[in-house]
Amino acid sequence: MERREQHSGCVHGVFYKIRPGETLCAVAARHQISLGDLLLANPYVEPRRIVPGQVIILPIRRDGA
Repeated sequence: MERREQHSGCVHGVFYKIRPGETLCAVAARHQISLGDLLLANPYVEPRRIVPGQVIILPIRRDGA
């Protein structure tokens, strides 16, 4: 799994930059979080309109893993 970069301005998770060809579903699966949790952490994001370079929040997993 790639390194997640923690930023002090993101208290609910870590920032993640969308790569070319990625979908939110693929990002959620890669980081072992539910799509629902990813969408809750990013209410301003329209899933069908993400673009490479867009920054989203990967929520902190609640199970402590």
